[in-house]
Amino acid sequence: MLYIGTALAIDWDAYATGRPPQAGQRTTVIVEPLAFDSPKPGTSDLDFDSPVSLAIAQAIVEQHFFLDIDSLLASARGANKIEVQRQSADALTETVLNLIPFRACAKDLGSGDTRKMINGAWGCFFDLTGLLAPTRSFGAGALSSLKKTLPAAQKLWLLGRLSATYLNATLNPLESVPSLLHLGRLGLVRLNRAAPT
Repeated sequence: MLYIGTALAIDWDAYATGRPPQAGQRTTVIVEPLAFDSPKPGTSDLDFDSPVSLAIAQAIVEQHFFLDIDSLLASARGANKIEVQRQSADALTETVLNLIPFRACAKDLGSGDTRKMINGAWGCFFDLTGLLAPTRSFGAGALSSLKKTLPAAQKLWLLGRLSATYLNATLNPLESVPSLLHLGRLGLVRLNRAAPT
């Protein structure tokens, strides 16, 4: 519904700034009824502490009629609880997916942003470096198992076990967490020993 304002004898500038109104001022305003539960009118409806006046004041406070447009826009910005939870879940999912080798660096290289492309190049370098160690141990283990004079079924079993270990070492981002925790514990023990008493 389109509301068309009506010129009324209201000094809006005086109202907005808090100064006394000037006579003869008119402002185009849109008048709407307040949506509130009005108590039954009584004999003292024009008093400030009457039930009607208190209900009007309560409706103004609850519906924020005393705020100007800028304050209302500022209060509308931000995110609600569901959006914050969704953003947190998306950030956690992205962090876990970035633990997959070459995923984050390929995404950064394809972004077109120079800074991200440099970070992506470094990320690919470190991912490749982290991939070389398991690949080298897998290759050495595979060659040694193939050189053994064992039946073909046992060689296939050894190669399958080595392949599973290799895939776990390269694709499982949590595979190195126990060794990191062990190193962290050893580092804390050494720091406690080295700390002056």
